[in-house]
Amino acid sequence: MNRYNNNSTSVWMVLAFILLLNEVTYTCAANTCVVDKSITSSECQTNPLICTSISLCLKQLIKQGQLNNTVLVTPDQYNQLDCPGSVPVPLGSLTITSTSPSDNPIFDCNNSTFIVINVTPTGNQQSTIILDSITITSGTNEQDGGCIQLNNDNMPSSNILDITVSNCNVSFCKSYGNGGFMASFGYNVTIVNTTVTNCTSAQSAGVLLSITPTMLINSVFEKNHAHNAGGVFSGMTQMSAINCTFDSNSAFVYGGAAIGLSMQFNQCTFMSNSADFAGGALYMPDGSYGVVSNSSFMDNQINAGDGGGAIFSNNSRLHLYNNIFSGNYVAEDGDGGAIYVMGEGGYQNGNFDFSTNQFLDNMANGNGGAIYFRPHVSINILNLTGALFIDNQAGQYGGGIYFNSYPKQVNQGLFEYCSSKE
Repeated sequence: MNRYNNNSTSVWMVLAFILLLNEVTYTCAANTCVVDKSITSSECQTNPLICTSISLCLKQLIKQGQLNNTVLVTPDQYNQLDCPGSVPVPLGSLTITSTSPSDNPIFDCNNSTFIVINVTPTGNQQSTIILDSITITSGTNEQDGGCIQLNNDNMPSSNILDITVSNCNVSFCKSYGNGGFMASFGYNVTIVNTTVTNCTSAQSAGVLLSITPTMLINSVFEKNHAHNAGGVFSGMTQMSAINCTFDSNSAFVYGGAAIGLSMQFNQCTFMSNSADFAGGALYMPDGSYGVVSNSSFMDNQINAGDGGGAIFSNNSRLHLYNNIFSGNYVAEDGDGGAIYVMGEGGYQNGNFDFSTNQFLDNMANGNGGAIYFRPHVSINILNLTGALFIDNQAGQYGGGIYFNSYPKQVNQGLFEYCSSKE
């Protein structure tokens, strides 16, 4: 009995899963291929299309010239040989997902890369990749992108290239370059309802290196590590994160959770992230722009260097609204238990706004238990309206805030039980 029945009039996704005599029957469209390791033939079966691997499915779908293809993967344990590796640019869209949304197939890539796509600089292309409801682990790349590498060199600006990773679990991906989980050079990135843990990069971005617009939604990034940016490194264009958790990520130098030239965070949690030198959670490079709202920074840490237990702002335009900074810490002689400000060039006329934020129980062994302004930073207006500073401590000076030159104008907040050596 053929386990799979074809219905050419069905839509592009699978329409039915029918349990009959302990066998699953798939009703598939022409542009859909099922990955099932249980079939015995080394060749793909047809009517409907069934193959033993993603690579074979893609080969057949491309051969058929189908657009907007879907690869359905049966829940199973897949090894290094089952990870597709280098694949052609999808025609239209390509969705790789589980046949059962409640049961992810597991791809243990065992030191190979899950997927690599190289876009050639010819013609106008539109390509969308969706990875949904799968588990990826133990991928490795000697270059960039431990589990996913997307290259789009010198492509025309008219190209539209997108990748969405949703409802996935990712762990132990490793890059000897940048992007422990993913490196995207040209694809717009969206990560939704996904957990990424224990991924590492020898250079930047334990999780994701992206130079194109990036959106992170309802996702968790935990215990990832890199030389810089233990979690995400976003360059050139905007990165936005909504309702995400960055937990216990670390960097040798800067940015335990993230580094970016243009970053926006809303309703996010940063906890127990660390860096050795600057920005236990976030590092804002020279000339960058950042907005953080309705978020919490708890127990982030600088281990040895300059400071900024939660955020290091290097001549950047940083805007903070309704955030809580609690228990952040800078070791040795570092400064700014929660925030370290270096340079005012990114601010309008030296105006700094920390209103409506709460700073609770932060500590720096150097100066500025909550906030440290580096000497020679010229402060015109320091707006602390509605801000709370409670139980912050400095080993040297400025239990709440340290500045070398008093601001021309201070809109006062509430300070209680802040202490220092002075």
